[in-house]
This record gives sequence, C-alpha cells and structure tokens, in this order.
Amino acid sequence: MKKIGFIGLGIMGEPMAKRLIKAGNELTVCGHRRKEPVEALKAAGAAAVATAREVAARSDVIITMVRDEAQTDEVTFGKDGIFEGLKPGATIILMSTLQPAFCRRLAARVAEKKGNVLDAPVSGAHMRAEAGTLSIFIGGDEKIAKENWPVFEAMGQNLFYQGDLGKGQVVKLINNLVLLLNMQAAAEGVSLGKKAGVDPERIVAILKTSTGNSWVAQNWDHIRDDVILEHRQHGFDGHTQLLYHELGLALEMAKDLKTRLPLSGLASQNNLGGYDI
Repeated sequence: MKKIGFIGLGIMGEPMAKRLIKAGNELTVCGHRRKEPVEALKAAGAAAVATAREVAARSDVIITMVRDEAQTDEVTFGKDGIFEGLKPGATIILMSTLQPAFCRRLAARVAEKKGNVLDAPVSGAHMRAEAGTLSIFIGGDEKIAKENWPVFEAMGQNLFYQGDLGKGQVVKLINNLVLLLNMQAAAEGVSLGKKAGVDPERIVAILKTSTGNSWVAQNWDHIRDDVILEHRQHGFDGHTQLLYHELGLALEMAKDLKTRLPLSGLASQNNLGGYDI
C-alpha cells in the first residue's frame, strides 16, 4: 500500500482517485477548483486536507490531474503548493496533458528538493477512468516508473513506458492529434451524408464495419452528444477546449522540431461544432 496524494478531482481525476482507493492505497486529497468531489472521495475512504502542501507532506507519491500547465504550476509551486511540503525521495506524477518541455522544467526545480517526477498522461475518456482501464503513457526514470507500476495498474489497463521524461506527453499529444482529426473526418462524413438524405445512424453503422472504422465511429454517441453537440451549445468550453488546446501543444512541438503538420494546422482553424450531424 502506498501513501498517495491526488490533486485535480475533475471528470477524469475523481474516478481515477477512486480506483486508487479501491486498490487499497492510502489516499489524501484536497480541493482545487471544485469542492464537491472532495466529499465524494472522503466518503470513499480518502483523507481530505486544505492545501496541496499538506497533501505532499502526507504522501510518498503525489498525482496531479489538473487542466493545463498554468494550473499544474500553481498547485506545484504556488502558495501552499506541493513544493512546500514535498519530502525528499517523493515522486510527483504529472497525469495532465502538458508540453514535454514544461515537464522537464518542473522536474529540474523538484530535483532541488531531491524529488522525482514522472509524466503519465492518460487516454480513454471518463468511462474508462471509471472502469480502471485507461491507457497510460509514462515518461521518466525507468526505475522510478517501475516502482510506481502498481499505482498505474490501479487506474489503467494499457501501460506504456516511453523513455525519458516528457516522452509520455509526446505520444499523448500524437494520440489526441489523431483523435481530433478522426473526429472532424467522421463529422464531415456524417454531415455530408445527412445533407444527401441518408440517415446518420446508418452512416455510422457502416463506418463501424468498414474501412472508415475508428474509435470515434465505435463511440459515436459519446462523441456526438458529449463533444460535438456540447461544443455547438457552449463553444470552446469543456471537452473541445481541451482537445484544441492539446492540438495547439502538438503544433508547438512540431514547430520546435521543424516538422510540417498540414492537416493538423487546418484542423486547428476548424469549428467542430459547425457540422450538421
């Protein structure tokens, strides 16, 4: 059993934290943007404290699952942040989707306190977080990664060690780049078919059993209702804001590596909610 801290109890973080408790770990949490999930985690057996500093002081492993680089920096180095309570030898696991270079800069500061950092972004959406079957892409020191393998196994089914710190983020950004391109391609096809008088459900059924198949097609109801229609109603908020933010991170990485991504560049200028599906 490990003493684990968890910060970032959002749509993905809350079920991930519950899986850690279910696996028998001693979990400490604190509120970040929302307080309601803290009560749910307390009911599931977690200890709740007031600050990220207190989470770190009680934990050998601290997981962050907040929205972006700004929030990760805030909970790590801000007032009463993880850094203030970090114990020598403790490990911070960055499970948000972040720029690889950001992870390396954060790790350099954490090393000042003799702490370790792994990056381990996830894929699989909310339903797989609840089931504990996420895909997790892990970067950082291999020995530290293997020591924390049971932590990852509690939350995920497909675990991929990628190598140096930041490499987990590289493959996550690639995965989400391909996901968003698939989403736009499927939405275009369904929209075109509907305009031509074909029932969208029949189009999706054909995609699922033909060469146009993809994870997007297989999970079309979720993509349509929770992503595309949500975007149409609320604009760049929620799921789509994160998807386009992460596409932007991939384009930044490509620019640094002097690599052309013409389809991704076009996708970044598109409006996912603009399709008639």
